Amino acid sequence: MREARGFSWEDNERVTQEDWAEIFAEVYRRLSHHLKAGQSIIYDSANQDRASRNELRSLAAKHHCDTQVIFLDVPLKTIMERWQQNQLTKERFHLPKKWLQAAIDTLQKPTPDENVWPTTFRKKPRSKARRQPQYPVELAVDALK
Repeated sequence: MREARGFSWEDNERVTQEDWAEIFAEVYRRLSHHLKAGQSIIYDSANQDRASRNELRSLAAKHHCDTQVIFLDVPLKTIMERWQQNQLTKERFHLPKKWLQAAIDTLQKPTPDENVWPTTFRKKPRSKARRQPQYPVELAVDALK
């Protein structure tokens, strides 16, 4: 949604509080539409603090839907290695370091009462095959229609 409004990560500081409110209102409107239709949703976003996860849980509850948190507890060293590698390869979208650091600094790991789906991090050798770009959340939601 942010990109659809002409904002990239590079100019993220230009996004006003009003812009963010409109962006999230549209995202939540789309989520509500799909939940009301009885569709399962994967909301792929950082949601690094409990308040943002609570807001999504509240939205799901309005539609009598359960939620699960999929939390990948990747070691900080690995995150930074991957970020540095991406600066060279450009395999993934670029996230400026200050926004990565902001996410790290505000991370509140989910607690068991948040219905966390258990995951295990295992570092494995990277394939030489180039990955396909991942869709933004908005496209993933649209694809569920």
